[in-house]
Amino acid sequence: MATMETDVVGRDPELRVVGGFLDRLPSGSGVLLAEGEPGIGKTTVWLAGRDGARRLGYRVLWCRPIQTETPLAFVALADLLEPVLDEAFPQLPSPQARALEVAMLRAEAGVRQPDRRAVCAAVLGVIRSLAASRPVLLAIDDVQWLDRPTARVLEFVIRRLAEHPVGVLLTSRTGEQAPRDLDRLLPPGHLLRLTVGPLSVGSVQAILRRQLGAAFSRPLLLRIHQASGGNPLFALEIAREIEARGGELRRGEPLPVPDALGDAVRARLARLSVRVRRRLLVVALLAQPTVGLVEEVFADPERVRSDLDQASHAGVIQISGDGIQFTHPLLAAAAICEATPEQRRRLHWRLANTTADSEERARHLSLATVRPDAGVAGLLDAAARAARARGAPEVAAELSEEACRLTPRTGAAQLARRRLDAADHYYAAGESGRARKLLEAVVEASPSPTDRAEALLRLGILHYHADDQLAAVALLEQAREDSGDDLNLRSEIEQHLSWAVSVAGDIPRGAEHARLALQLAEQRQDAGALSRALAMVAIINFFLGGGVDTRMMQRSLALEEWTEALPVEWRPSFLHGYMLKQTSQLRAAREVLEDVRSRLEAQGDEAALPFILSSLSELECWAGNLERAAEYAELGHTLAIQTGQGLTRAFLLSSRARVHALRGEIERARSLAEEGLVIAERGRLYPPIQFNTAVLAFVDLSVGDHATVHARLGPLADRLAGVGMAEPGILRFVPDEVEALVALGEVERAASILDVFQARAAALHRIWSLATAARCRGLVEAARGTAPTAIGALEAALQYHQDVGEPFELARTLLVAGQLYRRNRQKRASKQALERALEIFERLGTPLWAAKARAELARVGIRPSAPLGLTPTEERVAQLVADGKTNSEVAAELFLSRRTVEDNLSRIYRKLGVRSRAQLARSYASGNASR
Repeated sequence: MATMETDVVGRDPELRVVGGFLDRLPSGSGVLLAEGEPGIGKTTVWLAGRDGARRLGYRVLWCRPIQTETPLAFVALADLLEPVLDEAFPQLPSPQARALEVAMLRAEAGVRQPDRRAVCAAVLGVIRSLAASRPVLLAIDDVQWLDRPTARVLEFVIRRLAEHPVGVLLTSRTGEQAPRDLDRLLPPGHLLRLTVGPLSVGSVQAILRRQLGAAFSRPLLLRIHQASGGNPLFALEIAREIEARGGELRRGEPLPVPDALGDAVRARLARLSVRVRRRLLVVALLAQPTVGLVEEVFADPERVRSDLDQASHAGVIQISGDGIQFTHPLLAAAAICEATPEQRRRLHWRLANTTADSEERARHLSLATVRPDAGVAGLLDAAARAARARGAPEVAAELSEEACRLTPRTGAAQLARRRLDAADHYYAAGESGRARKLLEAVVEASPSPTDRAEALLRLGILHYHADDQLAAVALLEQAREDSGDDLNLRSEIEQHLSWAVSVAGDIPRGAEHARLALQLAEQRQDAGALSRALAMVAIINFFLGGGVDTRMMQRSLALEEWTEALPVEWRPSFLHGYMLKQTSQLRAAREVLEDVRSRLEAQGDEAALPFILSSLSELECWAGNLERAAEYAELGHTLAIQTGQGLTRAFLLSSRARVHALRGEIERARSLAEEGLVIAERGRLYPPIQFNTAVLAFVDLSVGDHATVHARLGPLADRLAGVGMAEPGILRFVPDEVEALVALGEVERAASILDVFQARAAALHRIWSLATAARCRGLVEAARGTAPTAIGALEAALQYHQDVGEPFELARTLLVAGQLYRRNRQKRASKQALERALEIFERLGTPLWAAKARAELARVGIRPSAPLGLTPTEERVAQLVADGKTNSEVAAELFLSRRTVEDNLSRIYRKLGVRSRAQLARSYASGNASR
């Protein structure tokens, strides 16, 4: 066990837990959270753990944030990473390194703001790089005081360290979320708690409601909980004092320290001189108090140092190096309460002139200012822009709102602009509700048509991402009416309208907006806007059946700007890969989509990944790689949940359902697709409605329920025709509908649907569509009794399949061909087609369809040369198992998953009539196995 400090009194059980935690780090990650009341000893345990990790040779990154740092950006992150940045920067992709340098104030932001996601990805890259050589411990004392930007970065990082030797040692007051909810962030078993027992925030809230009938705002409730340390009696007394003052506090007003709680605290301060207490007031008001700063404020270094030493000896503060910290937060609160509001405001004004940090200076000025002040509002506005440029939108939002509060009434235009900025910051920070209120305030005030149009545009985007398409379209259309002659604004509105209208179900009208957006983008001479507009026109024309405009897409790709923050479905490269996929150019599509994925991962754009993974999962299903398709779908679904993407989650549910359907896991496939359909129908989102409905119909087709297939796909075909969807590569459910109609005896109806589909496929030369259309033509002609025409169509389909690379669809065509050959007494041709279909279905792991092929083979009436024969894959698996290799070794040698090996082995046993690996080995040794 790790060697722990032996001079720590009374903490042997806790130190044993910490020692065991450190011993386990080389084999995987974990988080240890030590909780307790202030002063109970959790910091002592934390220090022992930090030093014990050092003695084990681990790399230790640590910080000790304080309460007054919480409004600032990336303060704690700088403390954690500063010692290792020079070592880690060369290992990072350039977008991540750039973003981290800006966040850490090592570089200027420049014209383009770094994305917060890139900062998160960079920190993750740094820690993974360090952990590659030895275990790493992240140690954070009083994690509840982390600044919000750092806390968000750590949430991102902690969630992704399960497979790396990285430990996280935290202390927190009992009941705090540190950071947020670790139980939600971590896999089961990765969080270890050392609890002392005070109440949680929720419990304190319940007591206040029951005892006082009070329902405090969330920020105020958190302040009460932090000041009381989770002690219900302390919280009640503080709450009673707040209730006596009207139930709320204005921003910057300190929490009251009531008599029932504060007598002892005030008595400790009263023992100190007035002059010492004045020094302590400065310490309490500073975000990062240091001895040097206090000396600068009072311009009397020797006496200041003596006074601070006196306060330290009295147990009121702790001095570590140049840093100062109160021994209990209530002491800081009491020091502030002792001063009058006017004294605090004067001191904030004085402190604003002693700090070089623009963000902290602006905060002091805002707390010193009661009435609107254009100068202070301007400084807050500039500080907000600087915080956003560093990738800290949470901090920027609060600063912008303060700028709004202090903007004079005569500055209506400035107020509107600052509200728009604050809304942008809140939206980037994931607080859409607050952003929406600010935007609605701009719309209501209507200072100018342009500001109103910008607010309506942003509201439309909010509703689009909240899956309310009709509301989004209505708001965007209002924005369009108010946009006037602002070329840039009109261009953005038309761009958003083109997509929102199309997704809401009117693709031809979406094309009109896309063309207008392109015209405006040409006038703007903005490369990024022009690239997006070209790609949008191309994709919507593609949906309408106009084919792939190669020249337009090449122009779009040449102008693409990867530094621009965009929804992934708008990125020209993604749309290029999507069109390649839908036109069955799977290898090229895979290369493009994987490249897009890599680029966005390097930028830290985690929110873009689920949509890409959904598309890749579908591609791999078509290519016959079900294991990879399943991995993409599961990962994408997890990320969609983590990033709160309802629309994309509906896509991923269809992706997961598709894999389960192909594997024959019917009930699971139905459950997932039905869940996706509910989400899609609720938001009136046509693409995921189509995908989930198509998967449900495929499930029904797999089990032979042709009536239900038609009940699902008939209305879907009519709906998509109504919205203008005409690209046959997207209407991949049509062959299933034709097959179901033929099985139901509605041959002419099937033929009419097929005629349109086949004509479009021929006009656009869509090979997959031509192959499946020819297969369907064979079914239709066979039902009409024209066997030679039917067989000719099937043979043409098989020729097309040679250029497609979709083995499952090839096997389906072989199955239909085998059936038709058998019915026309061409038994040998039937047997060959069906055995090939069976081999493909079994190799892919699609048991329901393999059973169909097996049943057809049984009807042929020709005795096979072996018990249905081993497929080439089965033959290789059988030989390796007979040679004594384990399933894992076979999987590694053949580049298969363990599950695929097990499935193949089950079929081998059945076909060869053996029951064990030993019997299989004897069969091969005697030469009785069919090879």
